[in-house]
Amino acid sequence: MIEYLYLLATALIGTSIGFIQSKYFVTYGYTGSIVLLGLANLIIFRHNLTIYTTILSILVILHGLRLGSFIFIRNKNSSTYRRQIDEDDEKRKANFMMSLTLWVSCALIYSFEVIPISYRLKNENKDDICALIGIIITAMGLIMESLADSQKYNFKKRSPNRFCDTGLFTVVRFPNYLGEILIWFGLFISGMTIYQGILQWAGATFGFLAIGSTMYFAAVSLEKRQNQNYGDNKEYQEYIHKTPILIPFLPIYSFSK
Repeated sequence: MIEYLYLLATALIGTSIGFIQSKYFVTYGYTGSIVLLGLANLIIFRHNLTIYTTILSILVILHGLRLGSFIFIRNKNSSTYRRQIDEDDEKRKANFMMSLTLWVSCALIYSFEVIPISYRLKNENKDDICALIGIIITAMGLIMESLADSQKYNFKKRSPNRFCDTGLFTVVRFPNYLGEILIWFGLFISGMTIYQGILQWAGATFGFLAIGSTMYFAAVSLEKRQNQNYGDNKEYQEYIHKTPILIPFLPIYSFSK
C-alpha cells in the first residue's frame, strides 16, 4: 500500500504546477506527472523490474516528454492557439478550493493511468503475452499521436485558416486523441493477466476509463469549435461526412449531435 501512496504523492508533485495557472493541471501537470510516475515505478520497484515493465515505463516517460515538449513549442509559436487557450482559461478561472479539487482529482487519475505497470511490478509477475501486446499497442499509440501532432502543426503553419485533412487525418478526424487512448489502452491490456482482486481491476479500469472519457469530451469540444469555424465550408462538410471522428472504419461521424 505504501508504494501506491508514493505514486500518488509523485502525481501530486507533478500536477502542483496547476496552481500557477489552472490550465497547467491538464497540460504540463499531466505530462510532468506521467514522466515522474514512470520514473517512480523504475525506482520504487527497481528490484522487481523485468524487460517488459522497463519498456512500458520508458514508453510512458517518452510520451510525457514528447507531449510536454510539443505543448510548449505549440503554445510558444502559435498565436492563434495561444489566444484560444487563454480565452478558455479565462472562462474557467479557478478559486483556491476549485484548484485544490482539480489538483487532487488530476493526480488520482494520472496515478491510476500508470498503475497497471505498478500492479505488475508489485505482484512480481513475469513477462507474458499480455505485457508484450500492451507494449505494441502503447508504442503504436505513441507513434500515432506524435505523427498526428506533427502533421497538424506543420499543416497549420502553412494553412492556418483551414481544417487539417491530410496524413492521418484522412483516416480519422482526431488521430492524436486516438493515439492517446491507445497509449493507455495498451497499459491496461498489459496487466490483464496479473490483476489481483477487484480493487486492482477497479484501479486499472478507472484509469483507462478516465482518459477515454477525457478524450471523448475533448473530441466533442473540438468538433463544436471546428463546426463553428468551418461549418459553411463545403469541403469541410464533405470531409466530416466521410471521415470517422475517432475510430477508424467505424461509421461514427459526430459526437456533438
